[in-house]
Amino acid sequence: MMPVTPLTPDDVVAARRQLGLTQVELARALGVALTTLQRWELGLTRPPPYLRLALERLVEDKKFSPGSPKTP
Repeated sequence: MMPVTPLTPDDVVAARRQLGLTQVELARALGVALTTLQRWELGLTRPPPYLRLALERLVEDKKFSPGSPKTP
């Protein structure tokens, strides 16, 4: 199994913006507290590796869901 590269604060913010979600909405989608997401975005803590995979799935689902424009 390949090691999962940790998310940076910029990665979390970029993914959230790409998804078009607020912090509250993304926290809810990932099943974490708002303060947890805010700490990730501020770089105070890092998301666990399994949440990187969940975030990547959300981004992929958004790209290919019907009615949403595909991003290059």
